[in-house]
Amino acid sequence: DNIQLKRFDEAEKILLEATSKDPADAEILVNLLSCYANQRKPVSKTSPVLEQIRKLAPKHRVLEQLDSCGAVFDKVAASFVPAS
Repeated sequence: DNIQLKRFDEAEKILLEATSKDPADAEILVNLLSCYANQRKPVSKTSPVLEQIRKLAPKHRVLEQLDSCGAVFDKVAASFVPAS
């Protein structure tokens, strides 16, 4: 597996080809998102993939984990807001 071997450029090519053949496969998109994250791709690349996953599999475990992390971040960030 190219992602596990950290061959992200190769993995990206294969995953993009796979999404062109089956754009509704959420697992392929999750792997593509992981690949992009490991390559530190900009939000302009990751956001459309993330939104597609949200449409296809709104209860996917990766989305649940991301949302959970986001909630924790928001809670922690709120604790640093100076009191008025």
